[in-house]
Amino acid sequence: MNSPFRILAFAGALCCAATLVLAQTITGVISGTVADTSGLAVPGATVTLVHEGTGQVRTITTDVSGDFVFPSVLPGAYTVKIVARGFQNFQRTGNQLTPNERLSLGELRVAVGSITETVTVSAQGANVQTASAEGSALLTTHQLDTLAQKGRDVVGMLNLLPGVETRDPAESVGGSYSNVGTPRIGGLQSSTNTINVDGAPGTDLGSAGSHVVYTSFDTASEVKVLLNSYQAEYGRGGGAIVNIVTKNGTKDLHGSVYWYKRHEMFNANTWWNNRSSAAKAKYRYLTEGLSVGGPVTIPKLFNNNREKLFFFYSVERDPAKMPLGMSSLTMPTALERNGDFSQSLDTSGKLMVVNDPNTKSPFPGNIVPASRINKSGQALLNVLVPPNQLNRALTGGTYNYQFQESLAQSKLSHNFRFDYSPTPKDTVFFRGMTWGNSEQGWNGSGGSAPWPMVQDNLQFLVRTAVCVFRRSRTAFRAEAEQHSGPSRTPFGA
Repeated sequence: MNSPFRILAFAGALCCAATLVLAQTITGVISGTVADTSGLAVPGATVTLVHEGTGQVRTITTDVSGDFVFPSVLPGAYTVKIVARGFQNFQRTGNQLTPNERLSLGELRVAVGSITETVTVSAQGANVQTASAEGSALLTTHQLDTLAQKGRDVVGMLNLLPGVETRDPAESVGGSYSNVGTPRIGGLQSSTNTINVDGAPGTDLGSAGSHVVYTSFDTASEVKVLLNSYQAEYGRGGGAIVNIVTKNGTKDLHGSVYWYKRHEMFNANTWWNNRSSAAKAKYRYLTEGLSVGGPVTIPKLFNNNREKLFFFYSVERDPAKMPLGMSSLTMPTALERNGDFSQSLDTSGKLMVVNDPNTKSPFPGNIVPASRINKSGQALLNVLVPPNQLNRALTGGTYNYQFQESLAQSKLSHNFRFDYSPTPKDTVFFRGMTWGNSEQGWNGSGGSAPWPMVQDNLQFLVRTAVCVFRRSRTAFRAEAEQHSGPSRTPFGA
């Protein structure tokens, strides 16, 4: 795998040099109205929005109708504070904003009193979407952290949401994230889905319905799925919009280390393998990784309050042996390689007659004379492996060779993100990600022929970067994405 830091320089140059244009992002909107206890609007009140994880602050003043709107707000939990002359201070905690959400806090009422007094309330229960007609569903950080799932595939977790039909089992062999198919959502084909990661395309633009920007459980913060009636800025494929948001650093240093293992020793053998007296196939999945995030500070010099610059980094490695189904083939026998077909029978037990192409009559004894055999063709024929299953009672004459293999897979992903707030009016975040996948095997690696003679190596590499800058009421985004592969290289014989 190439160094993930190459993408940092690549996308950093993009963010600095590109002309930024107004674009779709993962940000949302928080709005509300400030009123007194009798319901009259309170204009000129100071409303402060505080990110509960990072402490980043934004401030606005209510208009003549007491209304306020915070546009271009990154997803997360927020505290809303209200200060108005002649009224008690008010704050509401736990306001959870999801990606692309238009969160209306409704009417926030402040009581007459001294500004030294503060009334604190906590947002509880599910928010009712009143600012948009969209139908949506959400996978939260708590669900991603606590629910077990084979393969630890974030997109596979979409099956928990209403209206989502599981992927075809053929797309989920081994439960590994080498499979890039997406589920059917809302009764539509998976090819209509659009995957976004931090607002940038995560869908393979050359293969509808598949995702190529892998996001591990420990990297994803939450997943928002827009099912229908969503805003006009969406709609590339006409189906569901899946918005994945990566984690960011907070005021406190936090991290995780994990290790998961699956092995054939814990599995029963398959019925077909038992019937064929074949051993269990190698079934080995190892998932190991770590993540760490927190503030970037220089004591007494920079970010002492831990409210300006934050980082998050995660890495995940997945070496695996993915078992494939038993392959049953027909190979030439030792006699047939020398032109002797006297014992070659079809599935009904009848002799398969070999005719002389010159006379159109059967060869005597069903044996091709040695003088009629092309030596080059015979040498090429000997490349094929000899039969290993000659029990006709078992095979019914439909095959004489069996083999089963496990593809050797190697996957590695890096994700790194920086969030910076130089002023209360400006915020910027940068996220870079690399994901690489390789498969080596005799059979089925990227569509190779099901013959155990030549191995190949299928490689796939994706690099992506997103840079989002918010200035006052406007958000801009620059993005870069690079795909390498798939490429296939023979590496054994």
